[in-house]
Amino acid sequence: MGLIRVLLAFSVVFAHSSWNNGLVFVGGRNAVQLFYIISGFLIAHVLRTNPVYRDPMRFYANRALRIYPIYYAVALLSLAPALLTHSTFADFFQHAGGLAASLLGLANVTILGQDWAMFGAVHQGAMSFAIDFRQSAPPLYAGLLIPQSWTLGVELTFYLLAPFLLRKDAWIVGALLASLLVRGALFVLGIGAEDPWSYRFFPAELSLFLFGALANRWGLPAWNRYFLGRAAMKETASRAAVAILSILILSYFVIPLPESIKTISLMVVFVLLLPLVFMYRSNGLWDKRLGDLSYPVYIGHILVILLVGVALRILHWAPGALIQTLLNIVLSAGFALLLNKLLEQRIERIRDGMRCGRLPLPIHRSQT
Repeated sequence: MGLIRVLLAFSVVFAHSSWNNGLVFVGGRNAVQLFYIISGFLIAHVLRTNPVYRDPMRFYANRALRIYPIYYAVALLSLAPALLTHSTFADFFQHAGGLAASLLGLANVTILGQDWAMFGAVHQGAMSFAIDFRQSAPPLYAGLLIPQSWTLGVELTFYLLAPFLLRKDAWIVGALLASLLVRGALFVLGIGAEDPWSYRFFPAELSLFLFGALANRWGLPAWNRYFLGRAAMKETASRAAVAILSILILSYFVIPLPESIKTISLMVVFVLLLPLVFMYRSNGLWDKRLGDLSYPVYIGHILVILLVGVALRILHWAPGALIQTLLNIVLSAGFALLLNKLLEQRIERIRDGMRCGRLPLPIHRSQT
């Protein structure tokens, strides 16, 4: 699954870069929603197969160690350019008013609630609910130190619910139907296809996490039963699934179909093939290493894009949108490798201890 995840991460980098108006691979919105499906699949798997996570606090601690260390590292690195340059972040905290500044400051520290910044507005220092987050002066999202980390707010809400919601199929199906009803209601109201309601509203996005969970709880056992005693066929099918989804991600933006048909088809194919892709993931070390890049690429790429732009202005070099976008991709990957080397690999030892149900082992001096 690592190749798929890193391709989705690069889709988001393209979406925030200038080449081809960012419309490359599956695009930013589809990439985020496919990440939701993957997250639902993987969380359902660990909760179903690892009895250690019957203790919700151990599950929460494991997730926190995955999310927060790299987030805080990138946030601290982002703080200096945000405060020392004329940025929308600095302007926000000067003009937003006390309530909005306090809430966004807290959200930057905890991550929780960052997604809800897309459903509020500020007018003359007063904060209120908003149908359109762009109708705000200044917009609340300008107060996010890492703008794309609003998706982590959505993820964390799912993590809080997962140890309880994913215990029984009936609860998953019930919540899935409720979430689909919410999404249907948004379309009836005429805002279902409009940002932020199209992919930032957790009650509607919950359905994507739950489709991923059902792909694990129903789809994975079904595929395993089908391939029982046919190991060679299983390996071939898993490789084919990785190839199909990779090609679909890479070529999505040039498929000549209406966007609504393409999006629905993409989601359906993804849910059906994800168990097969997971089977392949479990056999490949290189695939895991690729997957380990996806989160730091995603969380660090806006900072990289900012610094690339600053460097090009200092050098008085205008290489063109395509070259600048490729620089964003390559340097985002390099930054991700550095974050993993300096931080994530150490944190992973603690997470491994949690997954095995033991206390974290001390790190010897020779390992530091």
